[in-house]
Amino acid sequence: NMLKKAGIETNAILLSTRNNGFIKKDFAVSSQFNYVIAEVVLGENSMLIDATDRSLPMELLPTRDLNVEGLRVSDTYSSWVELGTKGTYSHSV
Repeated sequence: NMLKKAGIETNAILLSTRNNGFIKKDFAVSSQFNYVIAEVVLGENSMLIDATDRSLPMELLPTRDLNVEGLRVSDTYSSWVELGTKGTYSHSV
């Protein structure tokens, strides 16, 4: 909602985290989804973001989010979107 108020086009992406299991796309019901991230649309490009992990760069999703596909929900349509990242990240302790 904050992004929309700033004039940035966004969509909600409903997904099932890795711990929750895969979504049955042929018969998707709301109980299969347990998490929501945002898709930010900037012209021809879009980016999936999850602002819950401060240690990750903006363009990377946490590992728990990477579970094949999510359901894009906008004001006018819905469609499936592949969940993935465009960059790499490593963390050493």
